[in-house]
Amino acid sequence: MNIAFIQPHLLNIGGEQRVLLELASRFARMGYGVKIFTSNFDREKLSFDVSGLPIEICYGPMNVLGHLNMYMYYRSLLRCTRRAEAWGADVLFLNTGYEWSPRLRKHTRLPILAYVHNVERIRLEYGGILSDSWTRNPARDVVLVCCSNYAQSLLRDVLGQFESTVVHPGVDIQKFHHTGADDGYLVCHGRFQRRKNQELAIKAASGMRHSLFVTGSLEPKTSRLEYFDELQQISRGYANVRLMPNLSEHEVVGIVENCSLFLLPSKEDYFPLTCLEAMAAGKPVLGLRSGGLPETIAQVSAFLLCGEDPEEWKTKIESLMADSSQRRILGKAARKVAEQFSWDSTTKQIERLMIEARN
Repeated sequence: MNIAFIQPHLLNIGGEQRVLLELASRFARMGYGVKIFTSNFDREKLSFDVSGLPIEICYGPMNVLGHLNMYMYYRSLLRCTRRAEAWGADVLFLNTGYEWSPRLRKHTRLPILAYVHNVERIRLEYGGILSDSWTRNPARDVVLVCCSNYAQSLLRDVLGQFESTVVHPGVDIQKFHHTGADDGYLVCHGRFQRRKNQELAIKAASGMRHSLFVTGSLEPKTSRLEYFDELQQISRGYANVRLMPNLSEHEVVGIVENCSLFLLPSKEDYFPLTCLEAMAAGKPVLGLRSGGLPETIAQVSAFLLCGEDPEEWKTKIESLMADSSQRRILGKAARKVAEQFSWDSTTKQIERLMIEARN
């Protein structure tokens, strides 16, 4: 079976791109024909070895504004789809752009498996334009796969009772090691953008004797740079807070494996992989009671979920940092939960859905 993975933008490694590349790599190792089709690709910006993966760039205009940008995104998906057909694909894995499935269905009879990372695009950015498209052209033969129960519930709010399946992203258990290291500092890791809500972690840790390392990728976009400047202003004067953008993947792994507590204050995150990675390293994760976070953190302890009050976070941080025995117990439980979310398990579930769609 030849599997075409479609991702119009492949310029950096966020959660969406990680899913695509992890799945494509594993399917290739399993002996499937695999090819990635994209319109924007920058090998230098990817912290992922793609040397063994065939990638075809389907050139065309992308960077335009307003509703024209929405249309160009669809045209990019269509170009990638047509190239995939010419290549001899047996099934399409639409890693982004599920909202365009009804229109793509008009142009191809290939089975489509569409992965839903983000409901915001169809719910807010595109409004009723695409949700109405689903109503008029149901595309019920498109297999919708949601990254979390939270994403599935939001999708139902927009599209109604269209059938979908939840397949959680995975974590590379071999990459993160439960070493037992506990060096007495806190980590907050995630892309520097407003919805990641790093300011909550900074306010909670301000003035503590424990250091807080805030790490993550910082893209040269105006909104991201402005938010980073705000974080710098908030953290100014707190000697224990250090902002560390754009570290290498190896450096991030080392910092996470040696920390005592991982903080994850992101808002309405559908299923943050950073949570699973910290848990795989055997770290207790203190997270915001929001989005898909409770689907993993609550399996360790409900105590680890917080609201948006920095004082609640501060109280729980101090409690956990004062009790190394409790941290070890929670860390071991976190590792066991993370082991349930391996990439091999995710790949097997996607494989089953692809075979069913093709048949």
